[in-house]
Amino acid sequence: MPTSTDGIERAAVVAGARVHRATGLVEAAAVVTAAARPGDVVVTMSVGEVASLATLIKQALDRPVAAVV
Repeated sequence: MPTSTDGIERAAVVAGARVHRATGLVEAAAVVTAAARPGDVVVTMSVGEVASLATLIKQALDRPVAAVV
């Protein structure tokens, strides 16, 4: 069954973006920190508590990172 994010995901893939779904904030942070490279822009979207995801990502990376929440 399609979810409300399926359309966004399809559009991002068609545009050439790498799209990953995660079942929770810890998993999402792990996916981002494994995939992100210096200079990358990471966009997170959620109807929930996405601000804490930025904190998890910043803690996991071993380089400076700027976050706009």
